[in-house]
Amino acid sequence: MKSFVLTLLLSSGLAAFSSAALAQTMMQACGPDIQRLCSHVGPGHIKQCMKKHMRELSPVCVGTLVKMKQGMSQ
Repeated sequence: MKSFVLTLLLSSGLAAFSSAALAQTMMQACGPDIQRLCSHVGPGHIKQCMKKHMRELSPVCVGTLVKMKQGMSQ
């Protein structure tokens, strides 16, 4: 599971922010969604899978992703 989250961070352009704390935040917020919706895909396809299932992601996961994206643009 941790590798899925780290792959998501790296593939979504968040490599500069990929600290242990960030990985933990992502794991807490999106880990259950990744497990539920994307456990069948390989690590290189998690971002695509999450985009495909965007409407099914939990509010906590979506909120975390939005906050992280906003943090990148500042």
